[in-house]
Amino acid sequence: MKAISMLKNLVSPLLSLSRPYSLDSIGSRNVPGSSSLLDEFTNFCYQRDLPRAMKAMDAMQRHGIWADSITYSELIKCCLARGAVNDAKLVHNHVFSNGYQPKTFLINVLLNMYVKFNLLDEAQALFDQMPERNVVSWTTMISAYTNAKLNTKALKFLILMLREGVMPNMFTYSSVLRACDGLSNLTQLHCSIIKAGLESDVFSTLTSILRACTGLALLELGRQFNCMISVYCKHGLIDKASRLFMEMEMNDCRPNSITYRYLGLGCLKADLVEEALRTLELGMDLTTTKIVKNSTPWLETTLSIVEIFAENGALVNVEKLFAELIKARYTRYTFVYNTLLKAYVNVKKYDPNFLRRMILGGARPDAETYSMMKLAEQFQS
Repeated sequence: MKAISMLKNLVSPLLSLSRPYSLDSIGSRNVPGSSSLLDEFTNFCYQRDLPRAMKAMDAMQRHGIWADSITYSELIKCCLARGAVNDAKLVHNHVFSNGYQPKTFLINVLLNMYVKFNLLDEAQALFDQMPERNVVSWTTMISAYTNAKLNTKALKFLILMLREGVMPNMFTYSSVLRACDGLSNLTQLHCSIIKAGLESDVFSTLTSILRACTGLALLELGRQFNCMISVYCKHGLIDKASRLFMEMEMNDCRPNSITYRYLGLGCLKADLVEEALRTLELGMDLTTTKIVKNSTPWLETTLSIVEIFAENGALVNVEKLFAELIKARYTRYTFVYNTLLKAYVNVKKYDPNFLRRMILGGARPDAETYSMMKLAEQFQS
């Protein structure tokens, strides 16, 4: 007991000195015993003595006294540790009482407190009232909505954040990556990452983000790499796509058939025809499920490749890939058959049975079809 008493006598003065600065209200220095009351409150906060800290805070409020932000953050930590929601709300009311305006740091602490208590409505209300919001404020809310599976709201917050001119950081994008449940979201996010100059940072930690933060399996990690590769390939940025491909392999993610199909498109966009053909053959050697072959990314990428081959008059390659589109019943769309017809026109070949083939395939000829058929007729032998 004597040892504990001696320890308390040593600790108390140290805790009192640990306050880096004071944010006392004007006039609180004239309140008798205000310094003693602040010291007691500070000691109770650092000692995690919640009941006595709350009692001291109540006395401070009656006298118009406020402590510093660091001390209040210690009290809030104590509330969180004990699950004391009501006490936490009292702290919130206290720091905003009598027109007192806490600094952004402390408001962010309160914001994080509501998020950890899973009180998102209260967090949103506090966020809306903030006179100044920094990257921590925005990231806290984005992370909160992501964790709550409110992915759309998290992505909207990123847009609002950018519109307000607040620059996201690695932690912001880490949270938003978890909110991306589709290619279009991830594509938009990737463009935003590049504009913010965070490309290398984000990609270098992509693996840890997806594994540690989201718990996604290695297969999902591969899907995310494929999404990024597709973005580059659609714009013909084959060098950047190749770099990601190498990074994918270094992270033990095996490329699949759709990876090679994306890369094949990227090579064609960059006018690397021979490399494109070799890459496409590599993908064709792999087993591809019917689900993948019927998926929108696969079909749209295949059609893009067919369009390039059609422009170049590579009819053999067009027909080979067109057979895949028939099996997936993608040829029921008129524009798909029109792409094939364009290849016939470019190689100056006329097929008298083309319209019949098209109709039996489930597609309805349109004005463009008849116009190209008219052109093809001049190539009749």
